[in-house]
Amino acid sequence: MSIFEVRHQRWAQVILQSAIGGDRIPHAYLFHGPDGIGKETLARAYAQLLLCEKPVCHNECSSEYAPDGKQWFDSCGLCSSCRLMETDSHPDYHLIHRRLIRFHDDPSVRARKGLDLGIDVIRQFVLDAAHKKPALGSRKVFVLRETEKLTSAAQNALLKTLEEPPPGTFLILICRALDSLLPTTRSRCRSIPFSPLPISFVHETLQGRHSDINADLIRFAAALGEGSLGRSVQCLENGLNEINRNVITPLKDLSVLSALEWAHLLEDQADQLAHRSRLGDEEINETDAVRQALTQILTLVATFYDDVLKLTHGQQERCCNTADLEIVRQAGSRMKHDWIPRSIGWTVQAEAQIHLNANTTLCLENLAMRLAHLYAPSR
Repeated sequence: MSIFEVRHQRWAQVILQSAIGGDRIPHAYLFHGPDGIGKETLARAYAQLLLCEKPVCHNECSSEYAPDGKQWFDSCGLCSSCRLMETDSHPDYHLIHRRLIRFHDDPSVRARKGLDLGIDVIRQFVLDAAHKKPALGSRKVFVLRETEKLTSAAQNALLKTLEEPPPGTFLILICRALDSLLPTTRSRCRSIPFSPLPISFVHETLQGRHSDINADLIRFAAALGEGSLGRSVQCLENGLNEINRNVITPLKDLSVLSALEWAHLLEDQADQLAHRSRLGDEEINETDAVRQALTQILTLVATFYDDVLKLTHGQQERCCNTADLEIVRQAGSRMKHDWIPRSIGWTVQAEAQIHLNANTTLCLENLAMRLAHLYAPSR
């Protein structure tokens, strides 16, 4: 793939191109930023460029990419190395992830669940492989996915290779946040930050890929992703719009009597969403899957009340729940305007408590009762 296919990550592109152009390529990079914004895609495209037999030099590029009219480089897309990359069969491109534990030489290691990116995977698939000669050219590239899941032992084992890798060996670590890695790991990598994508770009991309899906749903998924194309796609694939409607419909007129029932509804919806998530990743444990699902559902709640706030201030065009504006409008008519920010704050607080392993049922019931008291009594 062309390195120019990765959009709206100009700063990352500039750093990588400057290294290529100046022939000062670091042996270890650390790509960090939210999921679903192009980190792994750019890592793969950059790996293809590093492995390409005849890189192409562009003297003119779109202003989105080129800094001050400098030359930019891309893989040719035609050589044997590029063709192997396109078919996911390049012997010198190594994508490292926790599920490789299933292919470990040791049967006792294969029997474990790949919840973390542990030292056994790192030793066999990175350290041992890094010291072997490249199969084709003179370079090897290792892209390590989800490095926030690297254990401390695995990171310590990586340190020497990060600092002094074998000749022609390049490593690209990908993570959500820098503080998820040890300082010793971070200090040995060239850090490259990635930014959320423009929501307009996410919306446009979703429209192009899913022209058969309702426009309101596309808008909702794009807004909910908060600049993450991957998260927006996941929203569509997991049927989050259906869950969203189930969650927000009772919020048009939440009462003390219906609050506990709504809290239990949230738990049921979280269980459904967690089940769908685990179908795509069997190795994630049930507790983590439910916690992640509850985070998504509470995000739906916070987004709903944010829409209520926007609607009361005449900003209907900025609302996410465009297909359910009547529900948003009814909730707004029942709440005092200065109370609405409290609902958002309490929802965010509940999400934080769940991440700290608070009792889920009590946490959701407490949130429901607090929200119910923000509605005016029905007449």
